[in-house]
Formats: sequence, structure tokens, C-alpha cells
Amino acid sequence: MLNNVVPSGDVISAIARDIRIDKNMGIQHPLYHFTITAEAVHRFTENPGELQRKYLNVILRNFIYGTYYSAALVEIIKNTHNLDSQYQGYLLHHNLENDSPWGVEIDFYKKLHSHNHGSGYLEPDWEVLRREPDGSLAVTKAGLTMYATRGVHWDSPRTPRPGDYIAIKMPKNRLHNGYYIAISNIGKIEPSDRNHPQLGRIYLNCSATGGVVLIDALTHKLNHAEIYFTLQMLCHSQAFTRYDAGILIFNLKDYGKIHQILSQIYSQDYFHPEIPILTKYLAPGIGFAEEPQQKFYPQEGYGSNRCQIITNALIETWENGQDSELERIECINKHFAQQQIDLQKPYLNPGSEDIYPTLTN
Repeated sequence: MLNNVVPSGDVISAIARDIRIDKNMGIQHPLYHFTITAEAVHRFTENPGELQRKYLNVILRNFIYGTYYSAALVEIIKNTHNLDSQYQGYLLHHNLENDSPWGVEIDFYKKLHSHNHGSGYLEPDWEVLRREPDGSLAVTKAGLTMYATRGVHWDSPRTPRPGDYIAIKMPKNRLHNGYYIAISNIGKIEPSDRNHPQLGRIYLNCSATGGVVLIDALTHKLNHAEIYFTLQMLCHSQAFTRYDAGILIFNLKDYGKIHQILSQIYSQDYFHPEIPILTKYLAPGIGFAEEPQQKFYPQEGYGSNRCQIITNALIETWENGQDSELERIECINKHFAQQQIDLQKPYLNPGSEDIYPTLTN
């Protein structure tokens, strides 16, 4: 597998050299092959061309994400020459950026949760619908209705009335597609929320033991410093082969404080050396990127965004019959230029300056 602490130009060259789309919309690679059955090929060729293109787009983006960016698929397919039907479906129907095929290991979840020093946060703008006979309140927000208990979820000397808007105490964590997500005591960060300041992501390629240590240290220190953050960690001890096993999302204005905290707690004993491609190297096993301001779809993170740019270029060259490595490299460079992304610093948004020191600075 490609060593990911390499210049972005070398990464682009490796992808352009090694990935081929065949006439049956399979993906050819010296190490990993993705082919579909003759029956599936026949079924897809009967669909409109736009639907076929959409299928290829999803497959190729996830393939690049899972083999080059995060290595999420590498462990799954390292001993095979082809992805079997189970993982073909997984590759097509799942967003590998926010999904782990390992699921949740209950004992490991409990370990992560017990080391989360958060206490929960107040979320505003819940509308009171009614007061229940037991004294709890039925409240609603964004189509979700829940029951809030006084002293647990809300606390006010005056009982709210229907139509009032109140803040509700929310848990210190949530689960999402095989990830444990710790949330800061002062509120959660949603990358898709355009009202938030510009966000950054720090990727943590850690061991399972390191995941517990990082949840413990970061939730303690970040909450003590009153920093907005979400920290997601794989929730299965066998899943820690991904370069993005942990992801810290935060306001970029807090980078200086977070850099200081990471410098205090960092130990190579808990990290593998690789980082996701096209992220900035901060230390062995730690990469950084700004949250994309220009996205192809609202829930898209940094990794999916950069892999989508590469995917768009490879599909264009395939459709145009441009088969040489040089033509693919030139097309990939063109697509990054169209997005105003500097491939010397692909982790930055257009117009941003690289003001993010490494942990050794």
C-alpha cells in the first residue's frame, strides 16, 4: 500500500497509474480488483446512462477513499483478488467516510464511554408541545419529538408553557454507523451547518488502546479549555486499521489551543505512522485538513470531497478514451484547479494560508 506521508503529486501519480475502469464498469488495480457479475452488468446497462454514471461515480469514489485515503477497505480485501458480493454492496451503498463495517463492540463502547469526561451540553430552541401528567415535557425540534424531565433535561424555576422555546440537556455522546462520538460540554459541531465558523479536522491513526487514551485525554483537556469539538472514534477494537480511526472536528480559531494540547499528550506508542492522503502531516499518525467550504453534497467531509474531485477526473478521461497515465494526471490537476485547490497544499480551502504548525514546531 502507498505510504501516505508523501507529496500530493506522488499520490496523484500513483492513482493515475494504478486505477483503471474497465468496459464493464469494474475497477482494475494491481492489488485490488472490483468486478461485477455478468448479470449485474446486464442489469446496469439497461438503465439510463445517467444512472450508470452515478453508480460508477459512487463505486469509484468509495474505492479511492477506502484504499488510498483511509485504508478502510484494505484489511477487508488484502487476502483476496476480488471484492465478494457482500462488500460490493457495502461499497455501493455506504459512505465510507462516516461508516464502519465492524459495527459496535459493546465492551469497547463501554470503555470509551467511561473515559469520556464530558457531562453533556445544552441545546437551545426546543419547542414545548405540552406538559404530561407525570410532569415531563413533550418537546420538538427539526421533526424530532422527545420527553424532557425536570432536573435531568431542563431546569427552570418556572414551568415552560406550550409554545415556549427552551434549552434541553443532551448526552455527552452519540453513536453513528460504528463510531463513538464525544461532544463538547458547550455544544456540538455539525460540519454541514453553514452558520458555524470555518472548521478543521484532525485525523488520528491510532491503535485501539490509543483510542481510549485519546478519548480520555482530549475530552478532559478540551472541555477544561471550553473548546467546541466533536471527537469520533471507531467503536470496535478490531477496526483500528484505518488512517482515520479517530477524527477531531473543531473551530479553526481554536487550532492554537488544540495544537498545544496535542503536543502535551502525543505519544508515538499509540499511533501508526500513516495519515490520510492529501492531509497535512502534523506528526506520525496525525493529519490535518480544513473542512471544505465548497462541497458536492451537504454531508460531505474532507476525504470524500477530495476523492470526489479525483473520481470526476478519472471518469472524464475514461469517457473520453484518454487512457495514458499522463492524460489522467493532467485531468486530475485540471479538476483540482477548477476547484481553486492548490495541490501543493490540498488540505487548504481556496484563499487560505497555511498557518498550522506541526507538532514538532
